[in-house]
Parts: sequence; structure tokens; C-alpha cells
Amino acid sequence: TSFTLVVGNAGPSTLTGSINDTITNAFTVTSVTTQANTSASATGFGVSASGFVAGSVTLASGGTVTVTIQVTKLHKI
Repeated sequence: TSFTLVVGNAGPSTLTGSINDTITNAFTVTSVTTQANTSASATGFGVSASGFVAGSVTLASGGTVTVTIQVTKLHKI
């Protein structure tokens, strides 16, 4: 199972910031991957033991970044 976050910038200025998300403890995060088009970049993405996913993005006009969070092990809460 996975969750996907997509961010984009319609411009006109470049946007630099962070993406943060907390995954419920019903899931175990197994990986976090990013994909950016040629007008964007993503760095430092990872997950903490508590399921907090974070990283930084830079998006020029027209830039998009896709963050895919893979999860497993549905826990009963």
C-alpha cells in the first residue's frame, strides 16, 4: 500500500519549502521515494520512528514533486 503526495508550482516565482506528513501508527512506513520534473528538486526525505515523513523541495514555475510513501503491516489501533 502507498500514499502519494503531489506538489506543484504554477509560478511565476520559485518556491522553496518543506513537505511534512505524519502517517498513522496503523501503518509501518517501509520507504519514502521522490520524483521531480526538470523544474524541481527534492532533498532530505526520510521517516522518523514515529512515522513523521519530511523533506525539502524547490519548485521553479511549472515544477512538480511526487512523494510516494510505501507502508505495510496494518495494525489494530
